[in-house]
Amino acid sequence: MFLNVKKIAHSLTTPEALRPYASISEQILMSASNMIAALVVVKASGVAQFGIYSFVFVLTTLFNGVFGTVLHRQMMLDIAPGDLEFRRSVFFATLLLNAIFVTIGAALCVLALWLLPWHALDEYRTLIIASAIYIGLYNLFDLFKQYLYSNDLQHYSLRCTAVYVISQLVILGLILTFLSAEHIVSAVYAAFSISLIASLLSNRKCIHDLITARWHSWSYVKEVFVRFFSQSRFSLIGMAVTWVQNQSMNPFLMWISGPQTVGYFSIARLLVMPMAVVCQGLVNSSTPKLRRTFKSDGVELLIIRIRSLVNKNLYFSLAYITMLAIAHFSGLLAKFVPEYNEVVFYLLLWVTILLVTMYRFWIGQFYVVSMRFKFMLYSGLAALAVSLSGMLTAGVLLNNIKLALCFVIVGECVTLAIFLRKRRKIVAGEKSSSN
Repeated sequence: MFLNVKKIAHSLTTPEALRPYASISEQILMSASNMIAALVVVKASGVAQFGIYSFVFVLTTLFNGVFGTVLHRQMMLDIAPGDLEFRRSVFFATLLLNAIFVTIGAALCVLALWLLPWHALDEYRTLIIASAIYIGLYNLFDLFKQYLYSNDLQHYSLRCTAVYVISQLVILGLILTFLSAEHIVSAVYAAFSISLIASLLSNRKCIHDLITARWHSWSYVKEVFVRFFSQSRFSLIGMAVTWVQNQSMNPFLMWISGPQTVGYFSIARLLVMPMAVVCQGLVNSSTPKLRRTFKSDGVELLIIRIRSLVNKNLYFSLAYITMLAIAHFSGLLAKFVPEYNEVVFYLLLWVTILLVTMYRFWIGQFYVVSMRFKFMLYSGLAALAVSLSGMLTAGVLLNNIKLALCFVIVGECVTLAIFLRKRRKIVAGEKSSSN
């Protein structure tokens, strides 16, 4: 019995067993740093300025999602089954592609700020520039992270993220102490950028692999992009559709109700962020392995492993929701959350959205690792038609913001139903072909 206990303890401390925990820890650090940055903005500038900060953050998430979809995720799926030399070559090619697109985007941003008569944006020019720099650096940070995950180096990625978070906390402390309220939002994005630089410089593993990577040719870089884009063209549109379906709530509220409502909505989102953090951590650590499972073992074992991950995610979510409920009914949230009476509806809405979205996301991993991005695009378009039409009808015509936001949940349920129906057909087809 002692030997069995020793064997179990050893199995729980192997790199394989620790990878999900490293990934989840990394997501917790990132989420905590974002939450602290948000609290700095709320404390120094108020809820309305926090609404502007959150609005810009959602837009930067969109641009980061474009790079992640077209380049970073495709790189991870491409190199996960390959050898080290192949991984390094594709990584270097992806870095060059990343630099090309960032340069083009920066040039367009500068040109737009220089030429277009956007007088209404004059007071936000510094914020626009700071957020554009942040986008460029964050995409390099995300590229490095995806490469480390593809090499099963989640613990090393966690260390680099810790450098980012510690640097950011120091700078945020200086900002809160010495800076005036009107410059807080721009300064926070500048803090993000400086911290990202510190993290990138500390990532010696990625720097070493880039230096030692074999240079092929610009034709090889083009070949890598064509290979990526053959799949990512569908997932890119799908990502945009998903962003409109989920993240457009923030711009929608800014348009309909203004920054104060966006602030309430974003505070509620902060309170439920740990649920999304655990989900993203599990996804980051498991995607390369799920891809290898699909390639080597087929769809049935893939579904079993995804179901196990869903259960882990659900258990944590239920435990966290229980904690939120206790804090709500005990009055703890009302004591510490600014204007909690205005926030509470959005908190309940976000809990429901995340539960449905996380389950839909895990079911969608079946199609991600099997590279069925075209199907995911068509499914997303169907869900978008439902959610967007409902949001516009309830929000614009009926002037009912709360009802409008509920249609996001309806759209997610439509996607989930389509995903499950298609998966049953695929499994049935696999069984019939094997008989």
